[in-house]
Amino acid sequence: MSVACVLIPHFRLKAEAQRLPELRSRHVLLVRTEGSQRTIADYSPSLSGVQPGMQLRQAVTFARSARLVEADDSYYDSMFDQILDALSQRSPDIEDAGPGCAYVGMDGLQDLYGGDARLILALHRAIPDHYGAHLGAGRGKFEAYLAALSAKPGAAFRAPPDLSFLEGFPVDVLPVSFKVRTALHQFALHVLGDVAALPLGAMQSQFGPIGKRIWELASGADNDPVIPRRVEETISESLSFAEPVSALEHIVLAAEVLLGRVFQRPERRGRCARLITLQAHVWRRAAWGKRFTFKAPVGEPHQAISRIKSGLENATIPGPLEDLAIVLEGLTGETGHQSSLFQEVRKRRQLQDAIRQLDAVLGEETPIFHIRDVEPWSRIPERRHALLPVVR
Repeated sequence: MSVACVLIPHFRLKAEAQRLPELRSRHVLLVRTEGSQRTIADYSPSLSGVQPGMQLRQAVTFARSARLVEADDSYYDSMFDQILDALSQRSPDIEDAGPGCAYVGMDGLQDLYGGDARLILALHRAIPDHYGAHLGAGRGKFEAYLAALSAKPGAAFRAPPDLSFLEGFPVDVLPVSFKVRTALHQFALHVLGDVAALPLGAMQSQFGPIGKRIWELASGADNDPVIPRRVEETISESLSFAEPVSALEHIVLAAEVLLGRVFQRPERRGRCARLITLQAHVWRRAAWGKRFTFKAPVGEPHQAISRIKSGLENATIPGPLEDLAIVLEGLTGETGHQSSLFQEVRKRRQLQDAIRQLDAVLGEETPIFHIRDVEPWSRIPERRHALLPVVR
């Protein structure tokens, strides 16, 4: 397996600097707030000792003079989606690994582009120069990621076949939580070579299943395939307020206007939506959003407005809104539903509808299976039954 990694270090900070250029000359901490927890989403590379996922109270000890900026994840996602769309024009196998990182399946494309070098060049040209993207190539995703870390900005690097290439990297490059990385350092496991030198059982006994994964990556065993991103069609409408709006009745009125607009769009006709999202930029704060899911797909504004009104009345809006957008998702061609006379068919349709609704809420295909008898008489339990995916 041949994989390329497109890596844009500190992508969130670079994206934020696109709309706030003054941040380029400042020490900055991008802060993500979840309930009472405030953690670091990104930081200026000149700040040593700070890591993503670190608690803000810890990070400020390393950066007392840094400017704190609320992270706007929806904005970063939309900016990175533009890059992913451009990469998708070069390869059909693009995996979204989070803002600033993507994996590209290279197998089968070398002949089309005339070799790996030209393919890498085509990927580079898909990304604006101001992001300073690093590209790496390897035999698996983790190896390609480390190769990208080794590349210079605007350049590419291929991982050598020798596994000693992995040994010197710090354990901080592992795709695990900040808490797990801290625990590894506490056990004097500072580089991947330290982890690979341990027996697998020792890592599993201390860290459980994640310990096995850590040991495999440190040992060069990475067979995870590139999972192409699923692009879902959406329909949206937006408006900007002349002045920031905080009155609930004004926000509800704007939502009604946008609902009328979005359901009149030509591409929506004949189709319904399972999910409606409200998005807004909040004055001097991070963006705000709220999702509304519907048990039965909605195809008209009046079917959704009462649910949205009640949801807004019970929602906590963090501040005055500068704009408002409505996005229709989970689009389906269902405009009506005829029940079957047969109870078994009705149950199957209800189950399929519930599964599709769950897919819309989670934003991905949920792993739901049903049990079928295979060899119920077998002495071996694993042979008695099989798990089969539910047909959607």
